[in-house]
Amino acid sequence: MSRIIIPGARTASPARSLVLPDGMKGRASLSLDGVDDKVVGVAPGIAGSSVWTFAAWVLWRKDSSAGGWPTGVVSIGAASANTGAFIGLRSSGGKGYLTAGVYNDYSLGGDPVALGIWKRVVAVYSGGAGTITLYVGGVQNGTPLAKTCNITDTTPTLGVLCGAANTFSAVLLDDARIYSRAWSPAEIAADARGEWVSSTGLVRRWTCENPGYGTTCREEIGGTNDAITGALWSPDVPFRRRRVVEDVAAAFLSGGSTISVPHHADLDPGTGPFGIMGWVAPRILRLNRDGIMTKGTTAPSQYWFLTVDEVTKKAYFRCNSALGANLVLSAAPLSQRWTHICAQRDGAFLYLLVDAGTPATAADAGRDVSNLNPVEFGRYAGADGYRLAGAFDDWIWRKGSPFTRDEIEANYYDGVIPTNPGGAVKQIAWGMRENAGTTVVSSPAGYNGTLSAASWTTATRCHARSAA
Repeated sequence: MSRIIIPGARTASPARSLVLPDGMKGRASLSLDGVDDKVVGVAPGIAGSSVWTFAAWVLWRKDSSAGGWPTGVVSIGAASANTGAFIGLRSSGGKGYLTAGVYNDYSLGGDPVALGIWKRVVAVYSGGAGTITLYVGGVQNGTPLAKTCNITDTTPTLGVLCGAANTFSAVLLDDARIYSRAWSPAEIAADARGEWVSSTGLVRRWTCENPGYGTTCREEIGGTNDAITGALWSPDVPFRRRRVVEDVAAAFLSGGSTISVPHHADLDPGTGPFGIMGWVAPRILRLNRDGIMTKGTTAPSQYWFLTVDEVTKKAYFRCNSALGANLVLSAAPLSQRWTHICAQRDGAFLYLLVDAGTPATAADAGRDVSNLNPVEFGRYAGADGYRLAGAFDDWIWRKGSPFTRDEIEANYYDGVIPTNPGGAVKQIAWGMRENAGTTVVSSPAGYNGTLSAASWTTATRCHARSAA
């Protein structure tokens, strides 16, 4: 069997963009239990018999009913004759079907839908005395329903049919949208392939991928945090990102060596925001604070450092003091494999993300962390006895602004180096790919580091294999 070789990518892959729609970051979906779970939103301005399009990614977890009325996925309006419109689900003849229509009439999909499989569902109403047409996976499904809507109550809901009792759906839900126009057949097909449909007429969008995984579901167009009743967050998503394969050199620190970057004003954030992210592969995790990176020493206490906690083996980010308000631990312990770490502060919080996952946070006292010491990779707060043995690759420093969630994920998944936002922000990168000598070259120039004992490795992350 042949294996596909994926080259090391430095920019986003066009092919990958076709299976990763805008906003679909593979973070989470909203899990509704089919009993009472729902999200209630704010009126999007669709009323009467005006044109609309509903769309959502839906994974049907269990039969929603034994028959009778459908259960709701995306709906708007009240549970009375013709005043509510929806995408929903219905069990019929022992099989499950997707539906679309108004509260007292609907079109049943022509093909049964299997449980546990993500489907892109779209319903289009042509307006007036027109039709409601259901599409599944980009293809028309079932017979269009000839109907005139008369939407009066314009409250949108997720997971329940027009607010009616006993019409809840047991589904996972992602990327639910409402448009005040009709999608064309070409747009419907493109959307099912994962391509972005024009935002023209987009009045409501719930990505269902809240970074904080809280008790609200963010609606992006109106900018509201809509209340969740009961529903929980699930890691199951219709599109899941994958790390790129790279076969490159990396700097190897033996536990007695470091990479030292001389002091420069651009490496001192003062009391302001900053971020650092890159790849590390610990060779061994010892019973001491294995330093990943530091600037400064613990005395005087004007410093910051990123290290591995000696007890929990979690990544450990501290600014300026031992106080709890200036310390954050990663959510999970590190292993000896390649790990992507991002540590940063924005003036109010410290953030620590491992493999672009859910950020661990702690309050930040905003203390000055500027000092005249070098930035050192592989050392803990200047202490020689606490050096990390392992490999380092592709590290990026930013002063004046933290990295955005999208920048962190693009760097982790696709190897994309963020674009320096400019202004008062300074960004410096060290590829650590020289594979010879003691100089670690910076981009831009002027911030080179020195590897104290020249050592390099090609045992890099996601090591590429030859076709076999």
